[in-house]
Amino acid sequence: MPDCIFAPYFPPEEPQKFANVHKIFGASNVSKLLNEVQPHQREDAVNSLAYEAEARIKDPVYGCVGAISVLQRQVLRLQKELDATNADLIRFTTATPPNHSEIPRITIPSQSTTTMATPDRSQPHQIQVHTQHRFETTGLGPQYGAARYGEGGLKSTLFPDRGPSTSQILAVVTGVPIGGTLLALAGFALVGTLIGAALALPLFVLFSPVLVPATIVIGLAVAGFLTSGACALTALSSFSWVMNYIRETQGTVPEQLDSAKRRVADMAGYLGQKTKDVGQKTKEVGQDIQTKAQDAKRS
Repeated sequence: MPDCIFAPYFPPEEPQKFANVHKIFGASNVSKLLNEVQPHQREDAVNSLAYEAEARIKDPVYGCVGAISVLQRQVLRLQKELDATNADLIRFTTATPPNHSEIPRITIPSQSTTTMATPDRSQPHQIQVHTQHRFETTGLGPQYGAARYGEGGLKSTLFPDRGPSTSQILAVVTGVPIGGTLLALAGFALVGTLIGAALALPLFVLFSPVLVPATIVIGLAVAGFLTSGACALTALSSFSWVMNYIRETQGTVPEQLDSAKRRVADMAGYLGQKTKDVGQKTKEVGQDIQTKAQDAKRS
């Protein structure tokens, strides 16, 4: 067939050459390509097409280098997400106040290794994706242990050594002097009232017809008793307020510990779900690579 454009470049004694080119590129595409190039360049073009077709038939991955590069970038992105999640866990555990029980920490070392063989016509390429997720439950380190030995014996690190807060100091400094002063005034008023009553009683008996002095004495006595009672009641109320304030301040510590436990539990659940999602994505990437390789091999 002198008019066939394939005749000079695909000899009859090499039928496999044309079969490979037709299977990979299609006869119509090859004919268009040969018509577009110069006649003296057609032989080189046919040889290149034959080489490419033979390489793709022997190694289906050879023609999927672009798709494999995309999948490799996806694997690297998943690795970065795992590293970022681990960094968030470390920041969270260092920012959470310690409690009486030893809080486990979940470390997520993830290793994603993607290897691709060098293109070779004699040996197929291999793509292996190995994803390992290992959960280690350890303590929180020296700074979050239940107790440690320091200078002077066993030293607890659950509650740092610190003095009373400013509000507690202010409450004590304000309430105690006021209460003590009022209580002293109440005692002085009571003693003065008793002494005055003892001195006024004989005068009241002697000068009973005189009503004005009697009225004054009775009024002073009643005022003294009322003043002493009011001062005593105010002093007791001040002491009671100070004790209740200190008791309420100390009662908030267990609530803070419970809140810290809940936060750690929530973060552990979040990290577990995040790790599961990343593992699923990695598995899908591996399946996608296998599917593309099988499709390329069938084509």
